[in-house]
Amino acid sequence: MRNENQVLLEVEDDGIGFTPDKLAQLQSELADDSGDIRMESGFGIGNVNKRIRLYYGKQFGVTVKSEYNTGTCVSLLIPAKKDVSYQNGISVTEKE
Repeated sequence: MRNENQVLLEVEDDGIGFTPDKLAQLQSELADDSGDIRMESGFGIGNVNKRIRLYYGKQFGVTVKSEYNTGTCVSLLIPAKKDVSYQNGISVTEKE
């Protein structure tokens, strides 16, 4: 847990990592705020990130850090509260 309102999940490995070119391509896709779903990149993680950001807001989503021949760390940040709904990145308390 990052704080009481956020959950941070991280997966890290010590594998080969991404080449600098592939990492730049992936990070560009993750930073793309156009809302367009792109099929040509081959990274489904970009579509997952877009869906998280559309549902919860731009402060949430997926990040990737990698160093070639060292490893990769993928992080996912989402809200922790179950009783809060997000619409366009703004928290709205659910009505009963």
